[in-house]
This record gives sequence, structure tokens and C-alpha cells, in this order.
Amino acid sequence: MAELGLSYTLAELGDSEGARRASQQATVLAGPVSNREKARIRLRALQLGEGSEPARQRSNYLKEFDLILAEYPHDVELLMLRGQTDQQTTDMPGMVVGRASLTFYERALAVQPHYFAVHHYLTHAYENVGRTDLALKHAEEYVSLAPAVPHAHHMHGHILRRANRMQEAIAEFRRADELELAYFRSENIAPEYDWQYHHNLDLLGVSYQYAGQIRQAHTVLRRSFDLTSIEFSQELNESAWPMLLLLEGNTDQADSAAKALIGPRGSGSAGARTPDGEPDRDATGPRRRSH
Repeated sequence: MAELGLSYTLAELGDSEGARRASQQATVLAGPVSNREKARIRLRALQLGEGSEPARQRSNYLKEFDLILAEYPHDVELLMLRGQTDQQTTDMPGMVVGRASLTFYERALAVQPHYFAVHHYLTHAYENVGRTDLALKHAEEYVSLAPAVPHAHHMHGHILRRANRMQEAIAEFRRADELELAYFRSENIAPEYDWQYHHNLDLLGVSYQYAGQIRQAHTVLRRSFDLTSIEFSQELNESAWPMLLLLEGNTDQADSAAKALIGPRGSGSAGARTPDGEPDRDATGPRRRSH
């Protein structure tokens, strides 16, 4: 089951081959586990299967999933996974789901109404279908049940922005930032490996900008810009820094920053980071990977 979890984690890091290998290893080791766990392992193998036409592969995956769910109709983890199949990608689970997912998430909520993970996914789903009122309700429940989780505060801030409660959103993004930095320090993890950290900084910076707190926006967006990017989506978000410079009339600085986004940057203080988000002065290597 650890190999199964590793498969999902590697997929979120963009390592598709690693995710497939971990899934295959889970299948190899599946002999002594329960039938329910075997079903989970089989589903992941079908989801990542090779050799078949994508539409047929997805169809087979969903058919098998519904058969398994009929056998375990009150399994909350299965219900949440089934809700995630509304999206076409196997990474970023639960983030881009919509209306089709709500049936399964609401069923999971009926089984475990105080499980923070269910409220997390309901927050995403209701936000994606434009129901800010319900998204806010579940975001509030999520953060109350998981106050030590940075993403819980981030999601609450996410919805507060949509509700035009900007100062409250800023407070939640700041709390997420504090929790993440503490986590990086305690675990000695480089910030660039957590996409959430990058995304949270971006939203904190643009929220400061929206609220007219430009000095704070400068500090945060520059922090985000200087972080090493390991995913293309992170680089797209970093455009907020040159855009702010351009809006302020700092054309030369904006031009320099925009050019830096086009390709890999050189080594130095804008490269690797320490766990507190500061430049690693002893590190060398590329600022970002090529795409």
C-alpha cells in the first residue's frame, strides 16, 4: 500500500514513469493484502495501463471502478477517488473536478461528515462549479478540522478571495506560508518540491496587490519569482512579478524579468533555496529546468 501511495505522489511530481513503476511494484507485492486493498491496487494499474487506446482504457477503468464501488458502497476513500475521475489527468487529484464529482463527494460526506479530506475536495468541486457559498462553507470546515495543514488555510483563503473578503484571505495565505516554512525547516525539504508553497506565495502577492499593499506585494512576488521551478505551471504563475513591475512603469526591470522566464537561468543566488525560502549562497546549478 505504500507503493500505491508512492504512485500517486510521484504522479503529482510529474514523474509518470516513476508512478507507473510504483504501481507495478504494488501489484507484485499485493499477495497478502485484503481484497479491498487488492481492488485499490488493481484500479491504479488500470488507470495507468499501457497498450490500449486512451478512451478504451478510461472506459475500462470506470467500469471496474463502479463494480468495486458497488461492493464497497460506504468506503470513503473509494468514493473520493471515484469523484476524482471526473478529471482527465492523473495528477493534481481533485483540483479540477466539477459537477459529476459532487455525487460521490456528498456520499462520502454522509458516511464521514467530519473527515477533513471530504471537505477539502468539496471545496474544490463547489468552487469549480461557481458555488462560492458552498465552497466557503466546506473551506471553513476543512480549516477547522485540519488547522495544522497549510493547504487548509490556503483553500480557505482561495474562497475568501472569491467572496471579496480580501484581508481575511491575506491572513489565511500568510498562515499557510508560516506553516509551510516551519515544515520545510523541520524536515529539511527544499521549498520548490512543494508546488503548494509556490502557488500560495503567488496568491498572497496578488492579493496584497489587489488590496493596494504594494510594498508587501513586492516582497512576496519577488520571493515567488526567485524560487526554483520544477513544474511549468509554477513558471506561468511567476509572470505576476514582471506584470507588477510593468504596471508600476519599471519597464527595464519588467523586461529583464520576462526574459528570465523564457529559458533556463544561470546559477547563483536565484537558484537553489534553503528550507526557509532564502537563496542558498553555496548552491550552484540551473535556476529552472528547460521545457
